[in-house]
Amino acid sequence: MVDSGFLRSLTSRQNRDLSLNDYGGRIRTRYQVLQKQANSYGEIYLIGITKIKRTILLIL
Repeated sequence: MVDSGFLRSLTSRQNRDLSLNDYGGRIRTRYQVLQKQANSYGEIYLIGITKIKRTILLIL
């Protein structure tokens, strides 16, 4: 006969691992979304700088 307390601790540990994995996955997807946003912002920023440079050159 296996100790029921041992079984309970085993299942709770598995549940905790699963919830930690789920949390890590959510953080990872959130980070990827933020990375994509940062990339698009970077592109907008670069385009803006080149346009500003062009206008300065046109003024000069």
